[in-house]
Amino acid sequence: MLRKFIAIIFLQVLVLLGMAISHYAVEWYGEEVHLKTAPVDPRDLFYGDYVTLNYEISEIHLSQFKGKRPPKEGDTVYVLLKKEGDYHQLVSASLEKPSVMEEDEQVVKGRVNFVTRQWDPQLQEDSPLQSFHVLYGFERYYVPEGTGKELENKRGQFDVIVKVASWGQNLSSLTFIANDVMTEWEARDRVFEFYKEKGIAVEVNFTQLTNRYENQERPVWLLEVVKFEKGSPSKMGEAVQVAIDAKTGEIIAERK
Repeated sequence: MLRKFIAIIFLQVLVLLGMAISHYAVEWYGEEVHLKTAPVDPRDLFYGDYVTLNYEISEIHLSQFKGKRPPKEGDTVYVLLKKEGDYHQLVSASLEKPSVMEEDEQVVKGRVNFVTRQWDPQLQEDSPLQSFHVLYGFERYYVPEGTGKELENKRGQFDVIVKVASWGQNLSSLTFIANDVMTEWEARDRVFEFYKEKGIAVEVNFTQLTNRYENQERPVWLLEVVKFEKGSPSKMGEAVQVAIDAKTGEIIAERK
């Protein structure tokens, strides 16, 4: 009985040791992937022990997916990234691991957390799939004591380095960039406020932050919106894309 107990403890120790070795092996031998998070609300840093990080590659539009069937919740997905400038940008996502064709490309592995559908005002029904949200396993950041107070009145993003190897991927380091870029919820609130002044109800179906807009380097929030004019039949609406300057909150454009 004692031998069986010792064997169980020994196996548990081996498992923990293997996990630790795997983690450090990724750190030592993995390839660097340079990412930027979605804008972070500094209040999350101040009031919690940790902050959940959303990356610019976390929300993937169906147009960026390659596959015979659309992804569903719980699916393993492989996301192909290509380095452009200082950061790796999303190229495509698929259910099968793609081949890396160029030196500046990397593949990260994730899991579909949830999918998003939107109301199609033309077909008068929900679209099969609009976008999907991916978890990569490096979304949680524990806030060092005193850091939250330092960042309390600042708004910005995290500059993140992830190490990727064939057997795993780890968050290696991150740096806070106080670039005053508005959060997704601030962008949504700005859209609701803008249309409320016009007496128009809206529904926001998809949001994406881009650092390049109309051939200019500038942070811009792109939101896919359905407008419901007063007096229109139930669920009738007009789909438009709204562009917002991510620093000033200015509505730059509204396009069908």
